[in-house]
Amino acid sequence: MPLVPEKPAVQSKPCGGIRVKMIKRFVTYYKPYKKVLIADLIFAALASLCALAFPMLVHFMTSSAISEEGIAAALFVKMIAVFLFLMADVREAV
Repeated sequence: MPLVPEKPAVQSKPCGGIRVKMIKRFVTYYKPYKKVLIADLIFAALASLCALAFPMLVHFMTSSAISEEGIAAALFVKMIAVFLFLMADVREAV
């Protein structure tokens, strides 16, 4: 009785960990829905960009509002107004 397990007789060659046959089969299923798939990928990219835009906006606002002299009063008031507007919008959505 061998201690090493036997290899299967037929092995398909993986291409980067995924079998080429499987990818071709997957593509044939999505052929009728090509426009929907492209639209889905575009909107997913837009959603990702929106998720990245918010922290960048907050960073820009806080770095421009806070300088060595302190917080610019006008910009600080605007930041509070934007925060309250967003929170009111979130409350209406829930």
